[in-house]
Amino acid sequence: MLCGWLLWQFLRLAGVYYPNLRNQLSQSARQAIKVTAKDLSAAGWVARSQRALERQDYREACLCLYLAMLQQLQEINRIPQLASRTDGEYLELLRQFPQFPAYQTLLIAHQQLCFGDRTADPSLFSQCDRAYQIICQHQGP
Repeated sequence: MLCGWLLWQFLRLAGVYYPNLRNQLSQSARQAIKVTAKDLSAAGWVARSQRALERQDYREACLCLYLAMLQQLQEINRIPQLASRTDGEYLELLRQFPQFPAYQTLLIAHQQLCFGDRTADPSLFSQCDRAYQIICQHQGP
């Protein structure tokens, strides 16, 4: 607790002596956030997923397939991406499509990896990859 307080005090003082430090940090954070699902094509996200898979980073590989799915929906003009849209909202919008179970697999994996305590492993990646392949076979919903 003392260490946390000391770190907080140090950062507070650093902001006084280096006022641009805070702006530079927030600017770099904003630049990192700019790389959103809209910045890569669906194929780009799949390629990124494959690179993560080669590193055995199953979590990133699954999340990239989720982003590929969202980007594909955007590219085929079915469901535009909105930063404020939740997985639950996507589930409701996709419920009418025949490939709903495949979309649901990716959305639930995303929820569990980002907001739950699920650990990504080869089995989860395999499920996500199969789901994405089903979506691609039908070229959209």
